[in-house]
Amino acid sequence: MIEWTKNLSVGNQKMDEQHIGLLKLIQYLEKSSDFGVSDEELDTVISELVNYTEQHLREEEEYLKSIGYPDFDKHVALHKFFIKRVNSFFAQFLANERNVDKEVLKFLGDWFLNHIKVEDKQYAIYSEKLTGNLSYPT
Repeated sequence: MIEWTKNLSVGNQKMDEQHIGLLKLIQYLEKSSDFGVSDEELDTVISELVNYTEQHLREEEEYLKSIGYPDFDKHVALHKFFIKRVNSFFAQFLANERNVDKEVLKFLGDWFLNHIKVEDKQYAIYSEKLTGNLSYPT
């Protein structure tokens, strides 16, 4: 199970808090799939995960636009890919056995870690260059 560490910080409190919130939902989904919660509870968790993710990505994109992030279009394309995959996974979940496949959990965890460590760190570095303030751990 993925845990939040300071190394995942992007130096923006709002974005970090949202990343932590997203991680908690992924962790809860993972626990729920391991311990067989009700379909209704799983539906709620999945719906919350999708909605929270979409909201976070919109807000992150607004932040990137506000700082004039040069790789904005690439970052948005990655977000669109992720949302498309998540919606596809969960449409299958709702249509089928209401079982969260380990492949889905692995995808969510891997994407979360890789996106923050690679893509989001790039905007953190860019922001730091603008402000001259290194506010995240390297």
